[in-house]
Amino acid sequence: MLKTAISFLLLILCACAFAKGDKQMDKSPKSISSALDKAHIYIMPQPREISWGKGKCDLRKARGIAFYGKEIKNPALLSEFRQDLAERAETDLPIAEKAGSGFYIRLYLADESVADKCPVDYSLLKEKGEEACAVSAGPDGVTAAACGETGLFYAMETIVQMFSYQREIKSVTVFDYPAVKYRGMMYDVSRGQMPKPETLKSLIRLFARGKSNMTELYLEDMLKFEKYPDIAPDDAFTRDEYLSLSRCAAGYGMELHPMMQVLGHMERIASRGDYKKFMVAMPEGGAQGHAWTQTIDVRRPEAVQFVCDLLDEVCLAFPGKYINVDVTEIADFGFTASGTPAEELPGLMAGYINTLNKVCNRHGMSLSVAQSPLRAEGHLNGLGKVLDRLDKDIVVGSYYTSEFYGGWDHDYPVFQKQGRAFWAMPWLSSHTRFMPDVTFSMDFSDITMERAMPYGAEGSITCDWGDFGHIHLPGVLIYPSMYHFAACWNGCGVDRDYFDKAFCLAVFGLKDDALAKGIVKTGDINQIPIERLDGAGNVFTHSNYMTGNYNLGFYFRELFDGVLDNEFMAKAVNPDKRTEAIGKAEVEGYELMSKAASGVRFNREFYDEILWSARPYHTIYLRMLLRSQKLKESISPADFAKGLEEMADYYTKMRADYISLYEASCRDSAQYRGNIRWMQESIDKALALAEEQKEK
Repeated sequence: MLKTAISFLLLILCACAFAKGDKQMDKSPKSISSALDKAHIYIMPQPREISWGKGKCDLRKARGIAFYGKEIKNPALLSEFRQDLAERAETDLPIAEKAGSGFYIRLYLADESVADKCPVDYSLLKEKGEEACAVSAGPDGVTAAACGETGLFYAMETIVQMFSYQREIKSVTVFDYPAVKYRGMMYDVSRGQMPKPETLKSLIRLFARGKSNMTELYLEDMLKFEKYPDIAPDDAFTRDEYLSLSRCAAGYGMELHPMMQVLGHMERIASRGDYKKFMVAMPEGGAQGHAWTQTIDVRRPEAVQFVCDLLDEVCLAFPGKYINVDVTEIADFGFTASGTPAEELPGLMAGYINTLNKVCNRHGMSLSVAQSPLRAEGHLNGLGKVLDRLDKDIVVGSYYTSEFYGGWDHDYPVFQKQGRAFWAMPWLSSHTRFMPDVTFSMDFSDITMERAMPYGAEGSITCDWGDFGHIHLPGVLIYPSMYHFAACWNGCGVDRDYFDKAFCLAVFGLKDDALAKGIVKTGDINQIPIERLDGAGNVFTHSNYMTGNYNLGFYFRELFDGVLDNEFMAKAVNPDKRTEAIGKAEVEGYELMSKAASGVRFNREFYDEILWSARPYHTIYLRMLLRSQKLKESISPADFAKGLEEMADYYTKMRADYISLYEASCRDSAQYRGNIRWMQESIDKALALAEEQKEK
């Protein structure tokens, strides 16, 4: 590791473009994105503060990379930085053993012992935290400083993005730091797809490029428990595999932790072995109209011990700071019908949560507890009445209260008043969709940060759920997740046009934003209202915006089953209007995304997954169009048969590509096998119908 004399640091100060206190920084988000865009400098997320200097910074003059200050714990970061510069800035620089005068990229990892020699105001860096960084690019060189290793990593990422495919830029200084401590996304790996370890590591690296520092995996039964080996399915990860992922994340200043069910939603575990014995019993006569989910009977010591055993192994597999647990959506009727008064449930749950937290504490960790509105009762199991009884180190994850459920205006002030750390959670709107509803997702991220920041939210994790089984591919989660990280970093609404350009450049090496615009266009198909008949023959509308209804579970059914004998499509009202809207959007989205094909330099596998995700909507359009033409008798049997065969041919190729893409990135799973079986059955039905039409 390079060491230098203090006297040489003084020389750096003379050459450094970012001296202490000599810059008037622009802190306006709108002004910053506009100025950076005009200068063709794209940084993701956009920085918090910038200023402009005289002249230009020409990376072609650089002699090498010099490192100063305290020893870096992960030296691989320097070699990755050098590789990134070679690939993205087309500049191959050595790590300088002895850097003299002249143009260098100088990286400074400061601490108290050399604070007075730091080329940036060390006290300001320290005030903003270990993730803060300063980068200055000018005629004499590039200088970066941070007081934490993660901050230095972010500084290196900033430099790479500043010089991506351009070695000369306008002189600029960036001072950057996050608005909230934790910025992450949750990936549901338990209900539909378990990405391969190398896929998850690629996602982790990309998320780190977007300055995320937390990735969460929703587990349920997806750990091969040593004490209970009959719980996990074949595609679950071992402890060692999760530890490898955790080490990968930690190398970029990121925590990998799980979200674990410890109360309700225990169907998968309850269906294995004899573990149903630990659940609340269904009352005689059934649930009687009450919401029901398999729920741990926390009144029984053996049931509590069972969960403690599971949690103990989870802590060993994820050696981070937090274990997130879900205690919402329970079978409250099972408790009340078997002798526990409803008013005693909150206290019972608080005691149980504290018991689980003690398990985490033994590993040097703490719980984060998922909550919907604190005042929710019964099935949603709000803990508002007993919040002050929870251990002080427990964080509350406030899910969908800024929108959807509502209740933020009550809950956030309560957290603030009690001094309870909380995370504000939106979601990605990826349930049963080929492409997430990214506009909805971005709006949800923005409004969550807008409402949570004034009350001191510690972080925010946006959520990918697979309640009905995943059908989307991993790559489609990248864009809305990266946007969420940007919203968390800035703590305000993000300039979406600037973000699109920065995203395309940083993730795929693309020089325009057509791919991002195509992702949004395709995702917006999810916002086309679905008008259907209910059981009583009344018309109701599914839309997808904030607190309104949403298309959960509806944007995949039109792909499956027959074209004519299709119960779902048969109940559609005004299907022609919907068919036309889908057809227009999917063509525009696919054309925009296709434009990027020849320019993709990085992450081709994720690009291919994103591009594929527009094709099911084209298949849906073809199926709906053929159905409409046949029912209106505006097409002959021969032409209808020909159309069915052409649609089936397109569908067959789409299915084959889905198999290829899925098997390259994910492990085999029951949901995947079901997806491709439903596709083939739908193709077979179309071809059989075509043969029937030919006979006519």
